[in-house]
Amino acid sequence: MLLDSTDKDVYQLATANGYILPNLHNIARLRKLDKDERVKYSGDFLEASNRLKLHDRVAKEQDELIDVNKHLAEATTRHLENQRQGQHTDLSEIDSIAKEARDKKEALKEAWEARDVIVEGTRQSGRARKAPERFEG
Repeated sequence: MLLDSTDKDVYQLATANGYILPNLHNIARLRKLDKDERVKYSGDFLEASNRLKLHDRVAKEQDELIDVNKHLAEATTRHLENQRQGQHTDLSEIDSIAKEARDKKEALKEAWEARDVIVEGTRQSGRARKAPERFEG
């Protein structure tokens, strides 16, 4: 999506979801591929990086954990309501949901760790950063 252009055919671009590409692009880079180029690059355009795949995995695990925690809260509320009414209740449902929540937390932790390894591996600078003056003692 074109955001803006200059009189020298330089363009500022954005994606459909609102991300603005940080670099300006000239007309030579923005052209329709010919048939040979489309065949050559056909598999390249939809390949996501490992970092992006791990980011998506973290988001998916977080969403699933939120859903499991909602189910656990609902089951606990039902159990407490049944207890209050004097009914005998079975804790197996809560136990199975709690086990699922623990599994989801572990999967999320693994996804975060894998993502952190990738992110740390892609850091540009190897030098240590100096703390801001207000934090120095």
